Amino acid sequence: MKVCAIEIKSNKIIFVVLEKDSDNQITESTGKVKTIVLDDDHNHSQVIDCIETIHSHFNSLEIDKIVILSRSSKGQFSSSGISFKLEGFIQAYKNKPVEFVSPKTLSAFYKKNTLGIAAQFSYQSEASKLAYYILNS
Repeated sequence: MKVCAIEIKSNKIIFVVLEKDSDNQITESTGKVKTIVLDDDHNHSQVIDCIETIHSHFNSLEIDKIVILSRSSKGQFSSSGISFKLEGFIQAYKNKPVEFVSPKTLSAFYKKNTLGIAAQFSYQSEASKLAYYILNS
């Protein structure tokens, strides 16, 4: 199984792709595109470019599952409006279903389990945890 895990922070999408083979070996195969940033969500051409970049990236990865780390939509620590636009761009991808996992679910999993891989870059740590969780739950 090959899973693309995504964390959305403000106007940035952070990708980690992990693959588990028949021998239960997990390898990282994110590729060149590790982040996509939408600088101006009111600029039509930037929005279209962002959507096309996201979807073509998914096509090139040949993934089985797309998973997004849920964010708060209410309260003091709610996420930015742009982040929910980015989430919509991802959900509009027609070729694979998109699932959500809450941070509480990840915390509960990692209280009993350890992360068996290291993120390539520190900013990918939450997406790495999410991908690893999906492959091992």
